[in-house]
Amino acid sequence: LEGNDFYLGIAHRIKALAYLLQGRYRQARAEAESAVRDLGTLMRGDIHMNLARQILGISLAHLGELDRARELLEAVLEYFKGIGSDLSFCETALILGTLDSEAGDAGTEQAGDGYLRSGFERAAENGYTSFPLVADPVLARAAVRACLIPGFHDGSAAYVKRLASETIKDGVEKAIRDCLEGTPKREQARIAGSLEPLYKASRPRLTVQTFGGFRGRLDAKPIESGGFGGAKPLLLFKFMVLKGGQDIPKDVLIDALWPKAGSSAGEKNFKVNLHRLRKALEPSPVKPFGYTYVSQKSGRLSLDPELVVLDVRMFSDLAARGRTYLDQGDSARALDAFSRAVSLYKGAYFEEDPYLEWVGLERDFYHRKCIEMLEKKAVLHHTLDQWQDAVDAWQAVLGLDSCHEEAYQQLMRLYADAGLKSDAMRLFDQCRAILKRDLDAVPNERTLAVYNRVKGM
Repeated sequence: LEGNDFYLGIAHRIKALAYLLQGRYRQARAEAESAVRDLGTLMRGDIHMNLARQILGISLAHLGELDRARELLEAVLEYFKGIGSDLSFCETALILGTLDSEAGDAGTEQAGDGYLRSGFERAAENGYTSFPLVADPVLARAAVRACLIPGFHDGSAAYVKRLASETIKDGVEKAIRDCLEGTPKREQARIAGSLEPLYKASRPRLTVQTFGGFRGRLDAKPIESGGFGGAKPLLLFKFMVLKGGQDIPKDVLIDALWPKAGSSAGEKNFKVNLHRLRKALEPSPVKPFGYTYVSQKSGRLSLDPELVVLDVRMFSDLAARGRTYLDQGDSARALDAFSRAVSLYKGAYFEEDPYLEWVGLERDFYHRKCIEMLEKKAVLHHTLDQWQDAVDAWQAVLGLDSCHEEAYQQLMRLYADAGLKSDAMRLFDQCRAILKRDLDAVPNERTLAVYNRVKGM
């Protein structure tokens, strides 16, 4: 490329970009300076020149040459704003905002807040999920600072929370710790209050499976045996789940788990096992926020509904949503809700604890609820002429209750209407044998009526 300054400048810019993304800032600066030199001799290529200057400014910022970095980035910010290059504008504004908001000068910090506000507002409008030129630690610091800006818009704040939960989860906690460590103690409570939504958004979600065996995951990582702090802390957690996870009086927990202990012994057992449970889930909580998954206030315990995702809660919510859609005549959405709900039902509620007396009624309730949704799902599929889906739904009902005669009746009708008379007849024989074996009973009149109709076809 010797002698062709335009393409030589572009080549240097691309090399500078590669070094920047690798975190090799000295090499990025050298290549960006070469790109600026070569492109600066030309009358064309403004976009390439400004992209090179952007990389140079970012590299200088990482190398601590803040004044020169600020000068370059302020100039390219205006350029990107003028041509409507939104992603480049956002990246530049966020880096400038981080530089200025940490300057220690009130006027400069105010300007930095303005850059952060405009950068995040435009990013929220465009729905950006990543900023290639902004290193994650820098983006995390920008997010923390933005949440402390007075009047930071609700839409932008919600967007920053999404970034914290999806893009920069690992960096946010460190940025918050650094922010609080640099804050006078008398101000820490106020700062923590502003940052609590962001902190929660960055925490791993605790997903709890209660159907078909009790399991827990922190984000995608399974919680190993003993990950709840031991057998008794796990039982404490299970009982909280059973009671809905919200505003559970500690006395109810003590009476259930230590019924024979005196009041002082029961209180001690409760405190010890609650501490073990919390410590197992959050070994190193950020002090101003305390333990987030399991909270205690005025003698009542709660599982944070934002951080603790219970399959049983999702199951119930989807069931209610499906009924609402059904009442509104929205079959498609009702089917979707019922399908998602029954997919969560992987077996009996607290299946591995069959003898816990406080589980039995709840286990029967969710078993019946799942069958009810499968029945509604089967009827909807039949109405929509989705024969195989209707058959699968009624078969799933039999998988949960092998003596469910309506399921046999509906399946016999479906088979017969599809010309599968022999399948329908075999199903009746299966129904009669299972009822005899399990209930010492015979098929009811409705089942016999369906059988006779099919037999006469």
